[in-house]
Amino acid sequence: MPETPQGNSWLNRTVLGVGLTSLFSDWSHEIATAVLPAFLATIGAGPVWLGAIEGIADGLSSFTKLAAGHYTDRLKRRKPLAVFGYAFTSISTASFAFATHASHVLLARSAAWLGRGVRSPAKKALLAADVPPNAYGRAFGFERLMDTVGAIADLIKAGFVRHIGLSEMGAHTLRRAAAVHPICDLQIEYSLISRGIEAQILPTARELGIGVTAYGVLSRGLISGHWSKARKGEQDFRAISPRFQGENLDQNLRLVDRLREVAEGKGVTVAQIAIAWVLSRGEDIVPLVGARNRERLSESLGALQVQLTDEELSAIETAVPKNAAAGQRYNEYAMRDLDSEKNRG
Repeated sequence: MPETPQGNSWLNRTVLGVGLTSLFSDWSHEIATAVLPAFLATIGAGPVWLGAIEGIADGLSSFTKLAAGHYTDRLKRRKPLAVFGYAFTSISTASFAFATHASHVLLARSAAWLGRGVRSPAKKALLAADVPPNAYGRAFGFERLMDTVGAIADLIKAGFVRHIGLSEMGAHTLRRAAAVHPICDLQIEYSLISRGIEAQILPTARELGIGVTAYGVLSRGLISGHWSKARKGEQDFRAISPRFQGENLDQNLRLVDRLREVAEGKGVTVAQIAIAWVLSRGEDIVPLVGARNRERLSESLGALQVQLTDEELSAIETAVPKNAAAGQRYNEYAMRDLDSEKNRG
């Protein structure tokens, strides 16, 4: 039988080991994926070969995962299988250097992805066996983060990518990612009624020199000044958003009415004062706005001309206090998947 989880902590030796292995593996062999088209061109192989190589290798990897998954469930020791898969992938990728014909690349790539198919089920089984069930999401998320950052960092080294940005990550994950490679930007929701980043995430981003791209600054139109209960029947994301439902919507529209009073006293629109508030939070925060037509776009851009005084900021805070919004920004299932909502203080 597989070993029991190592205590109550999800970030144990197995999770760290699997995560770091994914990091360094992708850091080294994903560069082969980036240079493969150019490499094939140097040996006289056309684009048809590229499609054939990638298609056959991916197909082989998928079938290998199916077979390896079947046997992984029966093994008592899964680490040797995972190590074999990683080693086989590395050796096969290195053999590209000896290729003089596209068929040689096909064999090497297929062998490399064969190793990938072998290691993947074993790696996931190791994680599942060594973390508590209520921490599967964090453990698997950490492994995927390391895999992704490793792949992108290698592309940066090769000159194909200039910077790395992340989306909806919590403070702890930001620190881990930044320890692997500098992170330039964090995309995350931030508005007058979505201020969860202020406790831990924003201070951590500033400590690490990470800029913030704030999306949802008008909370999907809820605090734009243009939303009303008459639009409730529109079939888009807002049809299932908790903040647009029933009593939640009533409470949130009351907040908008109070914000409207402050905006009218300033001589601007509700949308403009809401965007200007986000702009006032710091030069390292860039609001991301969306618009369905030019009129709305012009209105949003007008926020750039709005300068808020300390008294006006205080009035906004009184009209829309922190945590005053009714309902979460996503439904319960989506909130569970957001790293930014885990361990939030």
